[in-house]
Amino acid sequence: MIAVYCPEERQVARIYAALRDMPVQRTEIWALFTETVAASACAVVMVDWLAGNPVVQRLEALRAQYPHKPLILVTRKDADNVRLLRRVELEEVVWTEEIEHSLASTVDRTRQASAFQDIAAQLESAHHLPNRLKHALAHLFRSPNAVATVEELATAMGCDRRTLWRMWRSAVPASAGLRLQDMLDWNVLLRAAVLRMQSSSWVGIAARLSVHEHTLARAAKRLTSMTLRDLAAAGSDTLINNFKERTLAILVRSSGNHAAS
Repeated sequence: MIAVYCPEERQVARIYAALRDMPVQRTEIWALFTETVAASACAVVMVDWLAGNPVVQRLEALRAQYPHKPLILVTRKDADNVRLLRRVELEEVVWTEEIEHSLASTVDRTRQASAFQDIAAQLESAHHLPNRLKHALAHLFRSPNAVATVEELATAMGCDRRTLWRMWRSAVPASAGLRLQDMLDWNVLLRAAVLRMQSSSWVGIAARLSVHEHTLARAAKRLTSMTLRDLAAAGSDTLINNFKERTLAILVRSSGNHAAS
């Protein structure tokens, strides 16, 4: 659900039209908005002018209350607004003039980035995993670029790929049927699903991720039993939830032995 604060009635229709395919809960009352934010995937605040507006202080307080909640401000492209923006930590800013063209993609991108951060945080909280391994897995989801091979991941962690394999085998039970390479493939597939919301071409998405389209198709079939067409229809939220329930849960709850880091 997307929590939306929009006190300006003339802008409400534009917000709903831009986010027409998303569940939106809109209010013009700040106290109700802050309550809604707690259960939301993303918060959107729409005000045309910031100068002399108490919303600036309210945004600062909201960020302090929900430091990890994705927060998007929609406001007019104005010099005074830009100056006041420096006071508030925001994930994204969308200019009022660009609502129809930019808001939906910005919400999608911000919401999915938040989901990746949550996955990384859960991996880092898996105390039974060796430190180097869990930091490597978290790096997969925090890295701005996809990591496609264990060797590339090991290089980023400053170790040999065999070190990560050894830690994986000692920490993740063989009965789980989950390989280290599967985590890398999941990461690439999730990134592809997010990009699919902004592009109509799997070929172009594969190129952006430095993999082949057939690689994506094979990973989708093996990990989810779905085709790329099925994935496009299901959407990235469904795929992320699938990953969390079927794969991430194995690592977070695993009872494997802790290996030295």
